Amino acid sequence: MTDARQPADYSWRDYEIPGGNVPVSLVRLAVDRDTFVSQSLVRFPPGWARRDSGWYTVDEEFLVLEGELHMSGTTYRSGDYALIPAGYLRFASTTPEGCLVLAWFGGKAEWSMGTRHGPRYADRLVHVRWEGLPDERGPAGTGRQLRQEGNLSSWIITGELAIEAPVATDLFSIPDHTWAQTPAGDVLPVMSSPIFARLHTP
Repeated sequence: MTDARQPADYSWRDYEIPGGNVPVSLVRLAVDRDTFVSQSLVRFPPGWARRDSGWYTVDEEFLVLEGELHMSGTTYRSGDYALIPAGYLRFASTTPEGCLVLAWFGGKAEWSMGTRHGPRYADRLVHVRWEGLPDERGPAGTGRQLRQEGNLSSWIITGELAIEAPVATDLFSIPDHTWAQTPAGDVLPVMSSPIFARLHTP
């Protein structure tokens, strides 16, 4: 059965990101109790910063919805998608004017301090502006593919969604911030596009 939520249903709470100078506001959209794969909305306040350098032990995907996030010498702006691999060295992380991101962690997000990439790091970094990508037909509808790796793929659906979820599918409407998680074979909900879609085959 599809789990769907509206922004009015979201419960925001303060959350301390390891090494951050002030708390962020976070909505935990979903977390798998077995794998700890999680999906969250994270609002960084103006002036948030993490001075320490280090890495997470699992992959992170995020889509910037508002503002800018500066990290490791790169500026991620509204409309940018990123895949940050496990072990990728993060340093000089700041949000001078504040930022809202949609984030997925591929497991338990444990932070390790250090000045070099972590031991599991592989150069799989992705940073794209989705609006500049071409449309193509995908399993969940016409859109722009952001990532295809193993049993995971990420898309921005710009047209209509497919009728049924081809595999387990997470959806987030960029215009109105509604969210849904649909098992394989279930009917996909009606949502306003463009839609961020994350598809994963067991």
